[in-house]
Amino acid sequence: MTLDPNAISWAVRKSINEKYFLKNKDASILFYSYDLTQKKLNELKTTFTENTHHTIAIKANPLSKVLSKIVAQGFGLEAASIPELYIALKTGIEGKKIVYDSPVKTEEDLRYAIEAGSHINADSLAELARIDNIMSDYTKCKASFGLRINPQTGDGKIAATSVAGVYSKFGVPINERRQEIISAYKKYPWLTGIHIHIGSQGCSLEMLVKGAKLLSELITDIESELIQIDASLGIKQVDIGGGLPASYDHEIPTPTLTEYATKLKNSVPELFSQHRTVITEFGRHIHAPSGFVISRVEYVKTEASKNTLMIHVGADMFVRECYRPDDWHHEIIVLNPDGTQKHSQSQTIYNIAGPLCFAGDIIAHDRLLPTVTPGDYVVILDSGAYTFAMWSRYNSRQTPKVIGFSVQENFLEIIKDQETLEDVYGFWL
Repeated sequence: MTLDPNAISWAVRKSINEKYFLKNKDASILFYSYDLTQKKLNELKTTFTENTHHTIAIKANPLSKVLSKIVAQGFGLEAASIPELYIALKTGIEGKKIVYDSPVKTEEDLRYAIEAGSHINADSLAELARIDNIMSDYTKCKASFGLRINPQTGDGKIAATSVAGVYSKFGVPINERRQEIISAYKKYPWLTGIHIHIGSQGCSLEMLVKGAKLLSELITDIESELIQIDASLGIKQVDIGGGLPASYDHEIPTPTLTEYATKLKNSVPELFSQHRTVITEFGRHIHAPSGFVISRVEYVKTEASKNTLMIHVGADMFVRECYRPDDWHHEIIVLNPDGTQKHSQSQTIYNIAGPLCFAGDIIAHDRLLPTVTPGDYVVILDSGAYTFAMWSRYNSRQTPKVIGFSVQENFLEIIKDQETLEDVYGFWL
């Protein structure tokens, strides 16, 4: 599921016509489709069981207007830092609908999350001990707690986004620490949840399901010992993380939310027991296809060895793509200056380079595109996640304007305006 080029052209042309897109000012813009995000959210609602609580990962796209629209439909949010938790609370969401994950939580962080009433996933056995010390200060506690487990299912195709190898900085390893994990649930009666996350892009559907299966087996072992202490004890929240990949290379199919939910329900039906809440933390799969970045071609460099399109966005927004080009791919299309899609009988191979002062600031290599002239626009598809959220301050570049749109409702709005020079200066004060 990705954006139709006709929807892309519609959004760009409408923003030009309504003067949301100012050619002399807006050399680059991030567009975000509310329609496609809605389709993804609807799929989440209909494919998982009713006892599933879906949280959307803030780190993928922290734009408050986008998050508020998601929260308004009853979805939760997953925060990986205290500022993200603060952002979540500013949407008006109930604390109990927030999942707080971070591998490095201070005592102050934990108190803030406890007082917010969020669901907190501890990342280590040492963190459980810290929480236990804090809990004596709270006679009434609305927060709930889980423990992150590393199921050690192996690495995916992209090492930097795989977090369930034999070694991982995240969680408690299931093989080496299994008995200690079980003992923790016997020791801390407030520990009622359990959490895994296999990784993000590059992790297969089989890996995700295998992790859920290993988690289910661990839950059985934990509850078999808890029942000997108190029949009312058990695992109440099962957080299976996110990690379903997004489709960046449209020739390579990726699993859908429906396929994932069906596979889970068939392979690990006990996970969805009615006395538990299953928690998800999707981010990339929801946001990535909804966004695209448009950037004006300022110059076309034609050399004997290589043709290069010089545009106004690069490693400032596409950090991973520039530093790890073998791992990250985006489809590219070209628009004419009026926003219509460019179709040309002549085609040329280009590198697409950004404005930053280092040689690796190249978003795409050797792309066959309609022959481009200065003033055309390069469109970088599937840019709705882990792009604007990972903005780099190198060269003190201004963040671009963000426009949200709905073709179905014939509507667009400025989600966030371009930073001013004063905004950038203020950042460094």
